[in-house]
Amino acid sequence: MDMERQGTFGWLVSLDVFFGGTGAGIFLVSYLLSFFKDYLPIAKIGCLVGPVLVCIGSVIIFYDLANKVRSYRMIFQLSSWMARGTWSIIIFVIFGFAFALPQYWISWTEIPVPLMAVGLIAAIAGFIVILYSGFLFGAVKRVPLWNTSALPLLFLFSSLYTGMAVLLLLEVSCQVSSSGVVHNLVIAGFILTIMQVLALAVFLGMALYRNAAAIESVCLLLRNPLFEILVTVIGVILPLVLFGYQAFTITSAVLSIIACAGVIIGGAYLRYSILKAGVHLPISSL
Repeated sequence: MDMERQGTFGWLVSLDVFFGGTGAGIFLVSYLLSFFKDYLPIAKIGCLVGPVLVCIGSVIIFYDLANKVRSYRMIFQLSSWMARGTWSIIIFVIFGFAFALPQYWISWTEIPVPLMAVGLIAAIAGFIVILYSGFLFGAVKRVPLWNTSALPLLFLFSSLYTGMAVLLLLEVSCQVSSSGVVHNLVIAGFILTIMQVLALAVFLGMALYRNAAAIESVCLLLRNPLFEILVTVIGVILPLVLFGYQAFTITSAVLSIIACAGVIIGGAYLRYSILKAGVHLPISSL
C-alpha cells in the first residue's frame, strides 16, 4: 500500500492549536475558580491571559493561510468545523475580554451575576475552541490517525493540562494567592497529568486497531526520539513526579516552575508530532 506523510500542516498550524487550546483551557479553569473567593486573584489573571493566547494563535494561523480569499469564504460555511471554530474563537475573545477586563477596573469581593453570565458564554465558546481542532483534523478521512473520536478527547485534556500549567506558573510568578491555593493547583496539575496519560494511551490504542496507515503513524510517533524526550519524559514523567511529590508533601516554587515548563514544552510538541505523524491512505483505498 502506497502511503506517505501529510505535508499540509506543520509548525505554524500546531502552534495555533497549542495557543488556542491552552488559552481556552486556562480560561475554563480560571472561570471555574472565579466562583471561589480565595482563587479570585489568580482567576482574574487567568481569564485575561486566556483570550490573549487565543488571539496569538489566531494571528499565527491567519498568517499561515495561503489562500485568504478562500479561507474568508469558509467562515460562512457553518457546516464545516473551520467555520464553527472561527466563530467560536470570535465569540470567545469578545466575551472573554468582556468578562476579564471589568475586574481590573472595579474591585469586587464577589463577581456580579450578570458578569458571570458573560463569562459563561465565553467558557462555552472556549470549550468549542478546544474541541474544534480535533473534529477538524478528524474530518480528514485520508489520515486514519486523526480520523478518530479520541483526538478531540486528547486535545481537551491536553488543553486543560497545559492551561493549568500556565495558570500555576502565573501564580508562582505573581504570588497573588495563599500557599493553600498553590497546593491545590499542584494537586489539580497532578490529576490532569494522569488524565493526559490516559487520553494519550486511548488515542494511541485506538489507532493500533485501525489500519496499516494508522499503525504506521503510531510507529512514527514512538520511534521519534524527540517525542520520547519532549512528550514522554519532559512532558509527562517529569511533571508527574514533581506534581506528585508536592501533592503529598509541600509545594516548592522551583519544582512547580520546572514541572509547568515541562508540561508546556511537552504539550506544544505533542500537537506538532501528532500532525507530523499523519500518514495518508492512497485515494484508491477510500
